[in-house]
Amino acid sequence: MVYFTQALRNMVKKAYAVFFDVDDVLVDATRSYPQSIIKAADRYMEEQHLEGGNRLLEKVKIIKERPGFNDDWDTAEALTLFLLQRKGPSPRSFSQFLDELGDMGGRQALEAWVARQKADQKNWLMARYESERVRQLAMAFYGGPSYCERLFGFKAFDFVEEGTMNEESLLVDPERLEGLRIPWFIYTGRSRLEMEPLFERMNLTKPWRLFCSGSGGPVKPDPSPLVEVTNKNNAQGVILVGDNLDDREIVLRFRQEHPDISSAFVRVEGGGAPENIEDSSVENVNQFLDLILKEG
Repeated sequence: MVYFTQALRNMVKKAYAVFFDVDDVLVDATRSYPQSIIKAADRYMEEQHLEGGNRLLEKVKIIKERPGFNDDWDTAEALTLFLLQRKGPSPRSFSQFLDELGDMGGRQALEAWVARQKADQKNWLMARYESERVRQLAMAFYGGPSYCERLFGFKAFDFVEEGTMNEESLLVDPERLEGLRIPWFIYTGRSRLEMEPLFERMNLTKPWRLFCSGSGGPVKPDPSPLVEVTNKNNAQGVILVGDNLDDREIVLRFRQEHPDISSAFVRVEGGGAPENIEDSSVENVNQFLDLILKEG
C-alpha cells in the first residue's frame, strides 16, 4: 500500500534531508545476506559434526526483525548459536531462545545469554562455539572468491564456490536518484568496502555522505547521523526511508531528542517495521522518489 502522511507532504516542500537504508530499500538483498547466513550456520554445524536445522530462512527473517540485529554477521551468530545450543544439555526452543535474548539485540546480547546459562550448558557451548569463525564463514559465503579478500581482508575458503552478493540487484531507479535536488544520505550496517561494489557494478549514484556502521560509524538505531546532518545543512526536517524496526527507532529517538525539527519515517513494505498510521508507507523506494520529484 502506498500512503503518504500530510506531515510528510508538507515536509517535502521545505528544506529537508533524506536518509536511505540500503538492504531491501535501494538494493534487493533478499537472496544474498540471508543465504550467506544460512550457509555459514550449516557449515559451522557440519564442522562440529552436528546436525543443522530446518526452516532456517524463516528464522533468519525473524531474527532480523528484532531490535539490535540489523548487522547480518550478528544475525549469523544468533542463528548458529541457536542451532548449536539445541544439541547441548539444556536446549531451548526458538521462541525461548529469542525471549531470553531480551530487547538488547546484537553480539552483546548473545554473549550475555551464554554467560547466563547454567554451568553445564555454558561450558558445553564455550567448548564448541567460536563467534569469529561464524562471522568469517558468513563473510566468505557473501563475498566469494571474487570479493572476500577485498571486502573483509581474507581469502574465501576453498569450499566457497561463488559469493551470494552476486544475487543482489538494484531496487532504486538510478535516474530518479540522480534527479534529487536535496541533500541525501545513506545510513547502513554495511561497511564502506561493502558499498563500493554496489557503486561500481550497479551504477548507483553516490550520496552526499555515507554513514556505515560496518566501518566504525554509528550503529543503528543511533540517531546521531540525522542530528549531524540537520545541524550542518540547516535542514528544517529529516526523512528516513527504511524497512525494519531499527530504522523506525532511529526516527523515534531523533524525534525525542529534537522535537523542534520535523522528522518522518517512510516504511518500505516487506521488512520488519510494523504498519503504523503515523508513518508513510511505500511498496518500493521509487514511489517515494516520485513524490519528491513531483512535489519537492
